[in-house]
Amino acid sequence: MYNGVKTRVHFPGEGFTLQEHMENTVGYSPVYDLVSVGVHRGTTTQGHYMTYCRSQGGRWWLLNDSQVQPVGVAQVLAERNAHLLFYETTADSDV
Repeated sequence: MYNGVKTRVHFPGEGFTLQEHMENTVGYSPVYDLVSVGVHRGTTTQGHYMTYCRSQGGRWWLLNDSQVQPVGVAQVLAERNAHLLFYETTADSDV
């Protein structure tokens, strides 16, 4: 049964890589940047969903039902109720 405890998960906005978890035989390590964060505020039985999305120009937006408002990346990275993180590949780095 869910006990109501939530643990803050820290997540990177740019330059995320899994290189330290990969074998060196692969020869490259994809680099990822955050593009969207799915947020749920409430309990397991009720609540509200919102989404932060980064536009192609790099600006962040909060999409909340019929409202769309600009937000700073610091607000996105400080979100305590992030449930889904979406990243896109930006580059490969040599291992």
